[in-house]
Amino acid sequence: MKTHILILTSLLVWGVTLGNAQTAYREGHHKHWNKRERIEHGRHTGKLSPRECHKLRAEGRNIHKTKRYMLRDGRLDHKERRQLHRMHHRHDRSIWREKHDRNRW
Repeated sequence: MKTHILILTSLLVWGVTLGNAQTAYREGHHKHWNKRERIEHGRHTGKLSPRECHKLRAEGRNIHKTKRYMLRDGRLDHKERRQLHRMHHRHDRSIWREKHDRNRW
């Protein structure tokens, strides 16, 4: 009886830990999709012109290409991770800035 309780408890703890790890993994991808959604939303609401959308999408593709290039050796070192973080942050600011300027066309 004690063995069964111990096994069930350990499985429960393992399941909760695994669930948290998967949630953290998805959050990284969520940020990428959130940027795309912000750009599309700005286009549909008229806050972004077609040219601004094209520029912002190209910037996002450039970040993705840079990450693939950095991962060619199989890992990201601290310097590369910091550079990617800065690129993502700069892209976030660009999206906000373009959506809030009054240049529509």
